[in-house]
Amino acid sequence: SIDIPAPTPPEARRKAINEAPDGVIIVPLGKDVLVPAMDEGDPLPNRVVGPFELRNENLAGALQLVMADYDVPLAFESDKGMTVGVTVSNLKGPLDKVVEKICALADMYCLYDDGVLTVKENQTFTVSLPPLPADTSYDAIVSGLKAFTGAEGTVDTTTRTMIYTATERTAKKAAQYFDRLRKSTAMIVYETYIWEVGLDGGNSAGIKWTQLEKIGAFNTGFTLSGSALSDLGTPISIGLPTKGPVSLTTGDILQFISSQGSVKTISQPQLTVLSGSEATLRVAETEAYVESLTRTQNTTNDTETVSTTTGQVDTGFTLKIGSSWDNGTVYGNVDINLQQLLEFQDFPAGNDSTLRLPKTAERELQTQVRVRPGDSVLIAGLVRERQQYDKTGLGLNNPIFPFSRSGQTSNSELVILLRPRVIVYKPADEIALDPVDRARTSLVHADVPEVAPLSVPEGVPSSTFKKDIVTPQPYDPAELNAEAEAEEKASKASGNGNSLKAEDMDPAASAAASEVTKTPVDSDPTATTDAPKVEPTPAATTAPAAKNTNAQEGNGQMGTLPSTLLDPSLGETP
Repeated sequence: SIDIPAPTPPEARRKAINEAPDGVIIVPLGKDVLVPAMDEGDPLPNRVVGPFELRNENLAGALQLVMADYDVPLAFESDKGMTVGVTVSNLKGPLDKVVEKICALADMYCLYDDGVLTVKENQTFTVSLPPLPADTSYDAIVSGLKAFTGAEGTVDTTTRTMIYTATERTAKKAAQYFDRLRKSTAMIVYETYIWEVGLDGGNSAGIKWTQLEKIGAFNTGFTLSGSALSDLGTPISIGLPTKGPVSLTTGDILQFISSQGSVKTISQPQLTVLSGSEATLRVAETEAYVESLTRTQNTTNDTETVSTTTGQVDTGFTLKIGSSWDNGTVYGNVDINLQQLLEFQDFPAGNDSTLRLPKTAERELQTQVRVRPGDSVLIAGLVRERQQYDKTGLGLNNPIFPFSRSGQTSNSELVILLRPRVIVYKPADEIALDPVDRARTSLVHADVPEVAPLSVPEGVPSSTFKKDIVTPQPYDPAELNAEAEAEEKASKASGNGNSLKAEDMDPAASAAASEVTKTPVDSDPTATTDAPKVEPTPAATTAPAAKNTNAQEGNGQMGTLPSTLLDPSLGETP
């Protein structure tokens, strides 16, 4: 017989990085760009030296004084180390930091390698640069480094590598400059929702945002507290100013505008832009038309040649977002351009010719916003009007004798919702040093715990029933067992392995031990007393094991959570 195993069900799809609900996501990298690289050399002896008092001492003499107790040769690649002076008082600390400080004061560079401390005028550094668009050069980075540190740099565009020289002093400034550039390489993801709301007769002038305070009647999941919302009478409004806390989600806004009219989703993209760059979204329809006629008369055979030039007219909108990320805030430049084709109008072109040229309407909005990652920006008030005229009568293309005429006007409002999220790339060693980044990184890959559902009969308040308790995750008992074993070994060592502490005995044994201690002795220091020795009772020998009862029950598979981590409505800590 053949044993065929059961098929393994596929794993559930994990959420991608851009699908995480956090406003800021930290992504660890093995190695990042814009990090200066050079020959780091070997570490100096780990010793604390000082304090030293130097008054206009040349660099060579200062280093000889500091390294006097260590067999470290000094090598100088320039005579500058013999002439430049160093003045400092009460200089002390680790040996490598003291040497680095003295070389920085002399504006030179010191490198300890292969057992020799070499002093040179400067050190060569290389920096890997990120790829840039074809129409962008690295000249801005080179000029910025020169303005900040005074160091000259050269960029090899083939390998995207920047080469520059720096001293001990300017190398620190260059590291600060590139660290600032690295913080600007974050990626900003804009969740964009664009809706067109067809306005009915009751709100043909626009969506009545003042009704937002009654949004609880639409079961959108939140209520407003405080006074009524301010009057949003301006054509363009960004955000929803209110005095009370508001929790607006995409579904809440969509359900609210659905109560104002018919909603049509124009576009729902995710715009991704690097910090300091620009993203463009264009949704439009293009229609061609005859723009001009050119007539050429041929006098030889008395003929006429007509050539036409066509044009295009767009109907739709263009959204441009230029965004930057700095110090926990997203800055954005929003540019919205709306183009609308109203109608084609007839214009005479000579010789009984007529051109139909478009009549268009264009509206443009340019604004700047500053928002926290994860918050929403609402742009509304862009109302446009459509007019439609119909006439009936006798005729072919157009009625010559119209019988009736009718006109219809409809308004619609464009609503744009933007929600930025930031993805920050950092080397793993930098994340390990920052507790906030460590927490954000762990939350991205954490699994959502399953909560036991609450089953309550219909019509009965849930407060009268006891809620199901979520089983806490078991602690690893290895650490608790190790502590218990350490305490047991310490107690045995203090009593040579045969006695116990008084607090570990039962009351009877403790009383007997105290009576033995109080037995009077002779004043002669050499006298001895044959006091009876009290053996500990069996109950006393098992007392220390009771200290780890909670950790040992159930083979160490159950722990207890602090009461502060449980729901107060669940009662006492189990």
